This record gives sequence, structure tokens and C-alpha cells, in this order.
Amino acid sequence: MGMTPKTYILLGYDAEEVLNRLPEEIADRFYKEEEIEVDGVILFYLRCGDDPEGLGVRILNHRWYDGSREIDFNALAKLVEELKPKATKIFKSWGINDEPKVLLYSIYD
Repeated sequence: MGMTPKTYILLGYDAEEVLNRLPEEIADRFYKEEEIEVDGVILFYLRCGDDPEGLGVRILNHRWYDGSREIDFNALAKLVEELKPKATKIFKSWGINDEPKVLLYSIYD
């Protein structure tokens, strides 16, 4: 595990909830690669060390050492609105019918 604290916002799922429900070839790709692109959408597998944390579309990431960061919540909400149908379609094609959520993670990366 690295020692750089980061905050992430993902549109997706807690990894432990969905990894074992994905088709094996898709889960294997996430284990091997941190990001995969599907239909023009980059999906991100967030880990803290070897522990799975989140799986979905990265909406925001920020290193704590970089200080404060102004956030435009309206722009983030618009981005989520645009990406949610695409992410939902991709995950449904893999048998994940739950609607993706907006999740906040603080981890050491």
C-alpha cells in the first residue's frame, strides 16, 4: 500500500458487492488492469493496497497533499447525469442490474 492519501468520487459500486457477479473474463481484466475502456467509457477499479474498494467511472480524484480544491457540484452532478445511463448499460450487459451510486472513498494509494 502506498502512502499517498487520496479522495475519489466514483459512479459505480462497492467492488466487493459486484466483482464476484461479473463475468469471469471481465473480473480478470479488472484484476490485471486498473482501468478498462468499454464503449468510450473508462471504468476504474479502485483498490487500497490489495483490498478492493470501488468499481465504476471515476468522477473526481484528489491527493490530500495538494491542499484544498474548489468543487463545482453542479458540474459534477451534470457529469453524473451524462455518465449514469452509459455506466448502467455497461454493467447491465455484465449482469449487474443494480443502479450505480455516487460513492466517496478516502484511501492510501
